[in-house]
Amino acid sequence: GVRLIELLRREVAAVVGSVSDLYDQRELQGFADRTMGALLTIIPADRIVYGDFDIERQAAHLSMQPSVVKDHDGTVDGTLNGALSGLERNFGTHPLYRYYLQSGDQCAHKMSRVRTRTQFERYSRDDEFARQLAARFQMGVFFAAGRTLVTAILLTRAGRDFSDRECTMLTMLYPHLVQAFRNTASLNRIGRDMNELVELLEGPTSSVIVLAGDGCVMRWTEQARTWIAQYCRT
Repeated sequence: GVRLIELLRREVAAVVGSVSDLYDQRELQGFADRTMGALLTIIPADRIVYGDFDIERQAAHLSMQPSVVKDHDGTVDGTLNGALSGLERNFGTHPLYRYYLQSGDQCAHKMSRVRTRTQFERYSRDDEFARQLAARFQMGVFFAAGRTLVTAILLTRAGRDFSDRECTMLTMLYPHLVQAFRNTASLNRIGRDMNELVELLEGPTSSVIVLAGDGCVMRWTEQARTWIAQYCRT
């Protein structure tokens, strides 16, 4: 009983810490890598895949950690590294994505749960991604990131299946993943809008200085910098 309580305490601490890290993110660049790193601290997996699938174009853009697969002697195995490209090409037929599309279920699911035993064994044997990366066991969750865009998160293992408890943990993180993505996207849109406004107002007789809440300069145009230097004689 004591060991179980301690295990649960560590898991809760890991989840809280990872959620905090997700909400601290401010830049879309690198968002995928930070998200994958945060999830791997909660749910152990051989690999994790994160990315978007454009339904209209039937095109996927995915990232994976570890992103480079090396042989025992340190050389890079190009065949294994090409497995992610294979997943991108065939993502529209991936069983977990198809299950999400047909059911609309936004909970995390594992491959062994949404396929019959025969279908599961056939997929593990015949699918290029599963075979090349030894991704026999997979768990995934999906959410709409736009009108025609779906964001996907897949975790893979070779040796053991994901547990129902791990599915529940990923499902519990789902709304936080969605909100963190939306927060980061909104902040980046605000930043772009501010840049466009500053460029619009910059001119020979006007300039812009943007201050933070504590009065520090967040950014200023070149003309503003020149005028301040002249006015303050510095």
